[in-house]
Amino acid sequence: MEKIFSVSFMAVLISIFFFSVPLFAENNGKKWPVSGQVGMYSYRAKELLGYTSLGGHGEILKRIVIKRDQNNDIIEKIHFDKFNKVKFKFFYVFDSKNYLVQKIKKSPDGKILRTNNYSYDNNSRLFKQTALDADGIIMKNYYYYYNQMGERIRKTTRDYQGNLKGIRLYIFDGKDRRVKDYSLSPDGEISSASKYIYNKADHLIKIEYFNDKLKLKGESVIILDSLGRPEKKERFDSTGKLKSVLSYHYIAGV
Repeated sequence: MEKIFSVSFMAVLISIFFFSVPLFAENNGKKWPVSGQVGMYSYRAKELLGYTSLGGHGEILKRIVIKRDQNNDIIEKIHFDKFNKVKFKFFYVFDSKNYLVQKIKKSPDGKILRTNNYSYDNNSRLFKQTALDADGIIMKNYYYYYNQMGERIRKTTRDYQGNLKGIRLYIFDGKDRRVKDYSLSPDGEISSASKYIYNKADHLIKIEYFNDKLKLKGESVIILDSLGRPEKKERFDSTGKLKSVLSYHYIAGV
């Protein structure tokens, strides 16, 4: 396992803290907080209509439906539980320049549960995400930093008082592909890590998850369709037992 995570942390920390600038991603005219994970796929793929999560025995765990406007831009995401009842909804707000400025989580009856506000600097770069509770009180602030290649290399989390609560470091391979990331405690101790594996077409096909001792604790295998889009994401534990399957649903014929 040491071979997989042989990156010098001193070199990583030096590059991250001294050669980083905030950045954002632009997709189909929309500006989004950047993430290389499949979890952000609903923001980028305008043909995605939702996904269904099944347990290891085929039982439904949850279902998510995505609503889009006439331009196929996401405006609402509805989360259903295993009984097909609405658990909560997310609403997305863009400004006149098509920048994502707010993501609101609401209960089935419309009560605001949480709000995320996104802030950009004078150069139109995302640098901060603020999480507010149901009463509009700040819970956490997230700060994003990128290197001069435009690759995301650090995310820091601070509480409402400004205390550092966590750090996430991202490692890229020089081909604009995230290959590893590390979650750290405020004092710099590793709490978890992930490794990302790609096929020859640079599509993400596997994610390996590691604990604080960098021992494998599970993995996700991503099955692609003929267009290179995620079709299924199968999650296994450290013994190879199937834990869940996430199936993606797209607009027919797209």
